[in-house]
Amino acid sequence: MESNKKYSIMILILFLLTGCEDENPYISNDLDTISYTSFFQSSNSGQNKYSALVNWRKNDNNNINYAILDSEGSVLFSSTNKNDTSYIVPMSINDFKNIKLNINDILEGEIDVFTRPISAITDLAIQASSQSNTLTWSRSSDSDIQQTLVYRSELDPSSSVPFLNDTNGTPDISIWNLVKQGNASLNSYVDTSINTSFNYYYVIKLIDSSNNYRYSYMVSNIVGSVESVNVIGSSQGYQINFQSSEELFNEIYSNKISIFWQDYNYDDFYSFEIWRSDQADFIIGGDESSFIIESTSPLLVNFNDYNDIGQGKTWYYKLRINNIYGNFIDSETLTCRTKL
Repeated sequence: MESNKKYSIMILILFLLTGCEDENPYISNDLDTISYTSFFQSSNSGQNKYSALVNWRKNDNNNINYAILDSEGSVLFSSTNKNDTSYIVPMSINDFKNIKLNINDILEGEIDVFTRPISAITDLAIQASSQSNTLTWSRSSDSDIQQTLVYRSELDPSSSVPFLNDTNGTPDISIWNLVKQGNASLNSYVDTSINTSFNYYYVIKLIDSSNNYRYSYMVSNIVGSVESVNVIGSSQGYQINFQSSEELFNEIYSNKISIFWQDYNYDDFYSFEIWRSDQADFIIGGDESSFIIESTSPLLVNFNDYNDIGQGKTWYYKLRINNIYGNFIDSETLTCRTKL
């Protein structure tokens, strides 16, 4: 009995010794064999003017090489430190970039990031009298505004409400004049150089530290003159044609919603806004709606939403087009889906 026990122990030791020499297919210290999901995302896309932060989940592989690339394949950032899990993408104002995450030369994530335009002044109001026009407004929330400019147009009452017709940062000099220049703190202006025989129109222009600029909506001393100017495209046959990739190309994605619309190439253009909700009957600006993006580019015709969309979900979108007179048109509600 004792000899059988010794014999069994010797067999066990022999098995362990030979087993250590061979590769065990069931045990591995190679973390590449463990399923890894990067959760590549941007936590602040659209919140800043000149950058977007991208981040991802740490990969615990000891031999690691993170690389952030742009749409042309240029490497923006690389690191062999596995604890480096974020990167600030430098961008231009009101810009879009497609960004990829490669880990050890394998594509692990892809998103679009974007920046916003200058935050314009708000609450622009005018109090008119026979002696003066008094303008007041709330200053921009941007901390790097350097200049605040007030432009005025003085027109005969028979003239139409003017366009800006901006050229390289200057409104049409044949109808617009610079009447006041100040710094970021300027939030009012009293125009005493008026003639009751004319109509007056005003816009406020902001210039930031990078010499980028943005105008306000237009106001006038003639009550209702600006407010009555509807979005011009709507009276000239313009159709938003708000559609999803599913409608256009029969494409549904698991990591994004891709939406499209017709560019708005009319002189009264001010901005696009995109809103989203999980409620089909949502109202723009309502509690059930989420603001996604504002763009001041009239030629923008597509947007990819990667922001926390989930898989196998349904989202509802609306597009708003604002004109320089503070009026707007909205698209119909667009239903979009992600796949599992």
